[in-house]
Amino acid sequence: MAMLLTSYALFFSGLFASARTLAMLYPTLPGYSLGPLTVVTSMVFMHNLVQTPAYASLTAFGVSCWATYCWVRAWKTGSRWSQLATGITIGTLALVRLETVLLIFVSGSCLLLARRWRFLVWFVVGGLIPIILLLVYNKLQFGNPFNISILSGNMNKLTMDAKYILAGLINTQSGMIWYSMLILLGLVGLIISKELHLRILGWSGLVLIILVLFRVPVMYFCVGEGTQTMEGVVISCPKDWQALLELIRFDVNRYKIPLVPFTVLGLRGLPTNISKLTEKIK
Repeated sequence: MAMLLTSYALFFSGLFASARTLAMLYPTLPGYSLGPLTVVTSMVFMHNLVQTPAYASLTAFGVSCWATYCWVRAWKTGSRWSQLATGITIGTLALVRLETVLLIFVSGSCLLLARRWRFLVWFVVGGLIPIILLLVYNKLQFGNPFNISILSGNMNKLTMDAKYILAGLINTQSGMIWYSMLILLGLVGLIISKELHLRILGWSGLVLIILVLFRVPVMYFCVGEGTQTMEGVVISCPKDWQALLELIRFDVNRYKIPLVPFTVLGLRGLPTNISKLTEKIK
């Protein structure tokens, strides 16, 4: 029950934070409906919201919303508290969904390249706080601060498989182009934005998507082979290609849920950015 309450609390507070971020960037016409619209048009997001709220997806969404708010506020105001909060929230996000650690590396690298030294320092300091809390938790729970149980039971392999990539991208039964269309459009809006801090969010999201397409679930390699034990975990292999496509659909689109708070900003700015880009080409 506590996990469910936490998940839903972070989800709804995340929608509030997303609305505040939109208002900060676009005060005259924020586009408050974009957040809920992205949620309800994503079948996989709605499945997580209704059927599997205890999974990490809703928690990751809420934390990501607050991380996005802190990131934008830090750029807009230059406040060291906002910069510190950015590090704390994005560090917490990486603990909730481990693959989002890529967002830390990309955004931190961009701060370094942009020579935003003070922001980078507070960003790193803030990021250390969740790590320290994790070490304390591990010490109290397992007697070893460097316990790596968070990495155990990994059911994915990093590999390049063209068939899996195409299924995750364009297949009508599983591809993110069909099941996460607004998220992808939002990333485009971020990448072509004139605002540096928004472009950084866009490139961070793109890197995460690339990882998702290379992170192949082990069940992909045992279609039709029944129940097996892999790395000490009993798994059920998909019975056929159709069942595998369903697995891919929920896998690749679920991992993109933490990007929704980014892409909402990209969706709001997309019409203006496309118009400016078109004028520049002419």
